[in-house]
Amino acid sequence: MPISQSQTCTIIDGMAAVQSLANSSGAKTFGEWSDRFLRHVTSHFSDSCTRVDVLIDRYVKNSIKGGTRDKRKEKSTGIRCNVDSRDQRIGNWERFIILEDNKASLAHFLSTEISKNYSAPPGRELVISGGFKDALKVWSSDTSRQDIRELVSDQEEADTRIVLHARDAAARGYNQVNILCRDTDVLVLLLAHREQLCQEIWMFAGTLRQRRYIPVHRIPLFEEKRKSLLAFHAITGCDTTSQFYGVGKASMYLTSWNTLEKKAKSVLTFLLKLKPLYASSTIWEHKRWKSTKKEHQRFANPRKILTPYLRLKTH
Repeated sequence: MPISQSQTCTIIDGMAAVQSLANSSGAKTFGEWSDRFLRHVTSHFSDSCTRVDVLIDRYVKNSIKGGTRDKRKEKSTGIRCNVDSRDQRIGNWERFIILEDNKASLAHFLSTEISKNYSAPPGRELVISGGFKDALKVWSSDTSRQDIRELVSDQEEADTRIVLHARDAAARGYNQVNILCRDTDVLVLLLAHREQLCQEIWMFAGTLRQRRYIPVHRIPLFEEKRKSLLAFHAITGCDTTSQFYGVGKASMYLTSWNTLEKKAKSVLTFLLKLKPLYASSTIWEHKRWKSTKKEHQRFANPRKILTPYLRLKTH
């Protein structure tokens, strides 16, 4: 972890930590595993790091990610197991952790165990968010904290709540925030909201054996690019949204930067300029749209297609 004399807050992607730790300690029961997880979390406290936040994904039914999760479930050979006691045996960890329902049950167990039994030393604060059955519940070990409503959010993913907690740390006087999450989405969000966060932002990008940290606050990014970053990232696609046929994230970003430097006035302008990059494999020139002259003419004017597409992405 980057060494700093400044007051520091560490924010941990809880489910990423669960996947990383797995059951390498050989715990037999969920109580033993919970204790191992808590030791990992509290190991980030130091003389300078006085606050640690653990953010856990929520597994909401009828979610926008439901389709993706159903596909994973169909391919899995997991065993359904509801975690409800410390003495409950783990069994096969790999077959347990592959199921989303099991992850939700484990998240609730960890959040409840820690919030009921952990007492932080004076001057240190542990925050838990996302694992409770009450979607809006946020727990802090600091009993003197007057109001924690600033951290209440119904957002499903820990990715977006990381920015919320980082903003809260900055508002409470922390000068440095360390983000333990290896997700490109989080890096983009941190860059886009950098002006509202701590002076120093470090993001973990390595492995447990080869640790590496990205100094987000040092990445050069002029204002026009920073303001457009989220829009460009949204149209590159993910497991719940579409992307342009034949164009990867690298090509999209490289072209977007060049276009912005040429003073493209909007994301739509950028997409229209992107057309030459696609050649014959674009969304409006793909072979499946060449069956009739009428369809070809309709897709020859990409503005009519891209405008509603961008509105959907924005929504």
